[in-house]
Amino acid sequence: MMCSKAFLVLVLFVLAFIPSNVAESLAELYWKSKLGNITMPKVIKASLQEGSNDGIVKLNSNFQKQQVDDKKYYHINYVHENPIPQDGRVEFFTEEKLSMLGTKIKLHFNQIDDGSKFLPSHVTKSKAFASHNLEEILNLLSVNPKSVEAKFISKMLKECKEKGIKDEVRYCANSLKDMIDFITSRPHSKNSKLMVASTEEENETLMEYTIQKAQKLGNDDKHNIVCHRLNNPFVVFLCHNIKSTDIYRVSLVGANGKQMNAIAVCHKNTSEWYPGHISFQLLKLKPGTKPICHVLSGDAVVWIQNQFDDQ
Repeated sequence: MMCSKAFLVLVLFVLAFIPSNVAESLAELYWKSKLGNITMPKVIKASLQEGSNDGIVKLNSNFQKQQVDDKKYYHINYVHENPIPQDGRVEFFTEEKLSMLGTKIKLHFNQIDDGSKFLPSHVTKSKAFASHNLEEILNLLSVNPKSVEAKFISKMLKECKEKGIKDEVRYCANSLKDMIDFITSRPHSKNSKLMVASTEEENETLMEYTIQKAQKLGNDDKHNIVCHRLNNPFVVFLCHNIKSTDIYRVSLVGANGKQMNAIAVCHKNTSEWYPGHISFQLLKLKPGTKPICHVLSGDAVVWIQNQFDDQ
């Protein structure tokens, strides 16, 4: 036990001083040490900041131009403030649509790599972040309190503090290690083989896709966890677990002939959702009636109990 603790201290010490390209490899090594040969999704790999341990804080000033705010997908009490899109895009759909092979749906997918990166660990572990003190965080990051970046950082902090619905577990991960530790610390993870899935394609242009096949993933609808990258000048993933949630891998072919796989999330129990949620408006449903599904863009990942030995 003493040896393992000493080794961990040594690793953390080395992480603080080694070159950035090696530090990134150690982040991937931590992934492998906890998750084995599970392939790291593109969006997580793209979030690893080169030089993440050299003390340099790099913010993405173009984030708000590049990423669509998907709060409607991770906040069940979301109030839609903008006009409902009239271009035919499918924001939400009922679960039976996945079994209707040949069904055509219009979708768009956010960028996988929007330029935002995880902050260095010495920043995210600071007193300012631990206390969620906006003023101290802005000062630490040298961000003008009146800037657009400050507005979104404030919004991010509020979203991370918000409580979910009944039985929903929410957690904001400021680093790859935070996410891995959260996922592997969940009680169910000790008795299951985890897998991680994401939509690996990106196409911000609205396009019509045809459903070719839908395969349900996992055998436990109580412990699936979805992590959404928040719209922020540095990477923060909001991870949440909502019971009675099914995950599907959906094979699609676009109007341009390109084939792709997307991940769809279906919420089977919507009885606790806000009655004014946009999904009910679009589908003309009431809370607790039918399962409601949506497709994940490439800027989100889902953690699933894996029952398939070949995946």
